[in-house]
Amino acid sequence: MATLPPEFRHTTLGTLLWIAHPGSSAQYRASPGLHAYELEDGWKIHRDPHDPGEDPAGHFLFDAPELAVSLLAAAATGVGVFLFLDGRERDKEEADRNPWVPVMVAVVAAVAVGILVYILAALVRVTLGIG
Repeated sequence: MATLPPEFRHTTLGTLLWIAHPGSSAQYRASPGLHAYELEDGWKIHRDPHDPGEDPAGHFLFDAPELAVSLLAAAATGVGVFLFLDGRERDKEEADRNPWVPVMVAVVAAVAVGILVYILAALVRVTLGIG
């Protein structure tokens, strides 16, 4: 199998390998915006319109929108769960209140929803060939 030019650097950042290119074992990046996936019998290479090293905001919003979507979903879930549970804690008698319950449950819910939405959004993006 051919090797990549030396300017390509191994990276762990990027869409999960099993979503982006099932069967790939690693990913590499080079400027400007080159992204390579190592497959058993070759390479799958594409160019991202926004190089993450030079334009991280553009890459975040346009080349990997699942990140923004999952962060928004996680934040909305965390705030919503916290407000709901905090209201319920405030309705309890003083001795029965635990102010940490809304915080801890909100964090767990936000993380779970963020991961789930990231995976689903990445699957949709890759399936539709967006970015």
